[in-house]
Amino acid sequence: MDIGVAIPVPSPWGDELRHARLGFGDEQARAIPTHITLVPPFTMPRSARGEVADHLAAAAAATAARMDDEMAELHRAVHGD
Repeated sequence: MDIGVAIPVPSPWGDELRHARLGFGDEQARAIPTHITLVPPFTMPRSARGEVADHLAAAAAATAARMDDEMAELHRAVHGD
């Protein structure tokens, strides 16, 4: 089974990044949602699916609030507000 790990970039930042990519001529920005790849696709045994899902859920829960803070800080740095 193939799996990769990515997180979506929420609005308004995802929209800004998508528009920037389009401005640079990256037409894939129209079809691929703005995201951050944490782990590129790889093949793993199906039997490991539950263990991997549990690990990802625990990691996501531990970092969700911190990610909101980081994205807000990035927005302030880009926009100066």
